[in-house]
Amino acid sequence: GQARMDLGQHTTTFYMIDTLVGEHQVFMDEITNHGWAVGVQTYTVVPAPPTDVAFTTPVRKLIAGTTSAYDGAADPMLPIQLRDRYGNNSSSTNTVRIQVQSQTSTLLPSVGEASPDNIQPYFPIGSPNYIELAFAPGATLKSFYFRDVSAGTHTLRAFDPFLVLSSTRQMVMITPNVAAKFVIVHP
Repeated sequence: GQARMDLGQHTTTFYMIDTLVGEHQVFMDEITNHGWAVGVQTYTVVPAPPTDVAFTTPVRKLIAGTTSAYDGAADPMLPIQLRDRYGNNSSSTNTVRIQVQSQTSTLLPSVGEASPDNIQPYFPIGSPNYIELAFAPGATLKSFYFRDVSAGTHTLRAFDPFLVLSSTRQMVMITPNVAAKFVIVHP
């Protein structure tokens, strides 16, 4: 943009909006070359308060009954992030509670925050059940493991029970595990 100064002025004021978190610089230069030095001002943009909840990974592809990814993904965890209305990572000064629920009718979708192989911290999250993830003040990210025994595409929903933050969905594809038995079906 441009800010103009009339003849005889030595200062001017302008306003700008920047929504990208980080340290930036704005440069002021003359339109007609008079040999003046370029003015530089550094400024910092901080995130706005959180307004959204977002999964930060693409569709997860897991093996039935495990948290192991069959597509080579190194980390099977599903991270959820708090974001401001501009898409920047954001945090709150209060504890934020987000609920995660499976939108499928299977009986064994479950999540856990501890170990991927320890079955004790896993809780069923098929509707109407859910697990609550608590973001401590200042936290922007919370992760969990997911597993299901039913092959197919499952939808996870992360939502704020108080409807302050917008909700989000994540697809998880479950592929069959190794064969456990053979069944012969006669017509």
